[in-house]
Amino acid sequence: MLDRPKVTSLPPELADVALHDQRSEPRYADEIKLVDIWLVLLRRKFTIVALVLVSTAIASAYALFTPHSYAYTTIIEIGTNGRNELIEPLETARAKVVEGYIAQALQDHIKGNPEDNTQYGIKAEIPKNSQVLVVRSHGTVEQERAYATLHNAVADRLKADHRRIQSALQRGLETQLEMRERSLTELRVQAKAFEAQIDRLEGKQELPARELAYLTSLRLADNQRAQSELVPLVDVVRLQLTSMRETSTVVSPMRSLKPTDLGKGTIIVLAALVGLFLGILVAFFIDLVARTREDVSLRYKTAR
Repeated sequence: MLDRPKVTSLPPELADVALHDQRSEPRYADEIKLVDIWLVLLRRKFTIVALVLVSTAIASAYALFTPHSYAYTTIIEIGTNGRNELIEPLETARAKVVEGYIAQALQDHIKGNPEDNTQYGIKAEIPKNSQVLVVRSHGTVEQERAYATLHNAVADRLKADHRRIQSALQRGLETQLEMRERSLTELRVQAKAFEAQIDRLEGKQELPARELAYLTSLRLADNQRAQSELVPLVDVVRLQLTSMRETSTVVSPMRSLKPTDLGKGTIIVLAALVGLFLGILVAFFIDLVARTREDVSLRYKTAR
């Protein structure tokens, strides 16, 4: 039995033709797909245009009748305890505002204005690398007075709580200052008595008198040393009392100059793009359904 000759390669002419066909087939297939897509879009152009127009009309109506939204901001500066420290950490103050004071302010507003069904949103933020608390809201121009009232109510509650803490600190410092000033006054009176006693004993030559003058001078030196140590402590307490700063509203409720929402033109353009995208999807879906029906109908006729 003879072995068949194995064909290991094509002649050069046939090989070039085969390679050209292999390279041409994907490109030709891509061209066919692009043409099919374009034909589908042309056949369903009215559907696409209709969805674009409907989407644009809805967006235009929304932009026309919906009022602009603005940002309302209140900046609260936390007070200090006189040692260049905050009365309480910013996170603690923020937790009080978020978990308590905002809810209380909203409840009071609802009680005072039962006909107002607006859902007011108030947030408290701590800007990075800052020592302030920012109360922020978003609303329309008509809501400016309501947001100003709510922001002030939240700030007033925080300031009242900090005044309570600061009053306790101030009373403690004042008591400490009074005790140190009293001790300093007693030392000064004692020093004057020592100086008077030394003046009386300096002219006497008796040994007991000189010894007593020497001992009195030693006690006077101790007294002056105690005074020199106590005076800076008194000054420190006085400085703490004068350096205490109350929590205050740095920026009262303020409305932003420009709206924070999207512009009307931007909304309409985005709506048109969304309508175009949906129109293309719907066009391909309708075309797919139509082709499926044609195939089913053709198979049914062939089967008959």
